[in-house]
Amino acid sequence: MSLKDCQEWKNIGFPLSTTSNEAAKMYDAVLTQFTCGYDNDEIGHIPQCMEKMLSADPNFVLGHALKNLLSLLSGGTSTWSNPKLKDDIDDMVTMAENSDITYLEKLHVDAVKFLSMGNFNKACDKWEEILLFYPTDMLALRSHFVACFYMGKPLKIRDTMASVSQSWKTSMSTQMYSHLKGMYAFGLEEAFMFPEAEKEAMEGFELNPNEAWSLHTISHIREMQGHPDEGIEFFSKTEKNTEGNWLHGHIRWHLALYYIEKGDYETALTMYDNELSKLVHVSKGDLLDLTDAASLLYRLQLEGVSVGDRWERSEERRVGKECRSRWSPYH
Repeated sequence: MSLKDCQEWKNIGFPLSTTSNEAAKMYDAVLTQFTCGYDNDEIGHIPQCMEKMLSADPNFVLGHALKNLLSLLSGGTSTWSNPKLKDDIDDMVTMAENSDITYLEKLHVDAVKFLSMGNFNKACDKWEEILLFYPTDMLALRSHFVACFYMGKPLKIRDTMASVSQSWKTSMSTQMYSHLKGMYAFGLEEAFMFPEAEKEAMEGFELNPNEAWSLHTISHIREMQGHPDEGIEFFSKTEKNTEGNWLHGHIRWHLALYYIEKGDYETALTMYDNELSKLVHVSKGDLLDLTDAASLLYRLQLEGVSVGDRWERSEERRVGKECRSRWSPYH
């Protein structure tokens, strides 16, 4: 992975307040993994990169904003349940007020502050303000997407992605541009604009066959249009494309839904045993993996399928416990 130093960030129109090239590169590493949904074993996963980033420059305000943002968007904690996170937010705000930071960084801090208060709409207003002046700021774009996804506001996703799409060029970063395509496609699909959504999704997929949101969007389109056979065929061929991506288990969950729709409950249950249940163990309680596993079992029960003692097994008991202790709008 090629990582941008301070000068390279400045060259593409995003001057950072840090003077540490190491902090700038680790910021790039965290942002790329957050955006694309892949852990990087070579340079370190997000927690390791964030530690390196803030060790290189403990006063890097945007770095602190990114760290707090990811904690808030994880769905696993909040300032109400986590006093340490609240202190971190307060320290970030104070640091921003006493530092010579760019207007862009100030807006990101404001967005995170509103998010920490549970005011997703105000946070989105700040990210939209950023995108007016910096339409290729992937941190604002990705954060806005996730927040609107949580709020169930697909039209805002669609319209925001449409408003910035003309400012992007594939030469800027094929990986990031393909992700923009995937997010835009998802907004279109959720607005029931299926032909337009498929066009954007396939363009994202062609640019980058590992682009998970493009593939995720296609899974929705096949489901919404009632084409389970086409969905099974497509995702049987692309199974390897998203391995290692945070959305991999969720896309496999969609494949299991196709089998449920066809009445092939045995295959769906086998996918639960061989894939989804195991992902809960491997991911150590990732919220999306937990809800995928729980909802698939529940959907099978709604169909009158006996799931045996699966709810009583150790991992499945933890599914129920973890889901009760967190918030999640999924499924």
